[in-house]
Amino acid sequence: MSSNFTAWIERRAKRMRDLLGLDELDPLDPYELAQEMDVKIFSPLDVAGLPSHMLHEILGAGSDSWSGGALHLPRGHAVVLNPTHAKTRTHATLMEELSHIFLKHKPSSFYVFVNALTMRSYNKSQEQQAYGVGAAALVTSLMLQQAQKQETRRACLAKVCGVSVDLVSFREKVTGIRLE
Repeated sequence: MSSNFTAWIERRAKRMRDLLGLDELDPLDPYELAQEMDVKIFSPLDVAGLPSHMLHEILGAGSDSWSGGALHLPRGHAVVLNPTHAKTRTHATLMEELSHIFLKHKPSSFYVFVNALTMRSYNKSQEQQAYGVGAAALVTSLMLQQAQKQETRRACLAKVCGVSVDLVSFREKVTGIRLE
């Protein structure tokens, strides 16, 4: 990533954290941020009348193929999350979706073909921005610097931040701040 893009991500992440008045060392709860942004959160289990065979497909056999998505509704925004995923993955997914909303990204389009195959559009730049901003809001550069100074392990920082070790590793690569 270029240093300009990284700086842009860090600034946007700080602005998201500012919505909750958080210091750079305070853990961020994505559910509190969603509430502050007036974004409703739900799972497919909350959708009345969804046929059981569809629930079985999206929460059973197909549960690994999706994590969540932001919905732009006439009266605001909502995020649908996959309830079968670990809390750490859900936190990262929710932050990514909140970042899409915060950054005012254009929603994906869905295409349904004759054989009922459904596909959605994919904007690589928007996905990189949203994941980068969400990850930076969850694990700030200052958190990494403090963890490095105190010789804190990745797993410990991940636990404090409510994220996976992989997300901490991603932030290490982006910032160049390495932990043990």
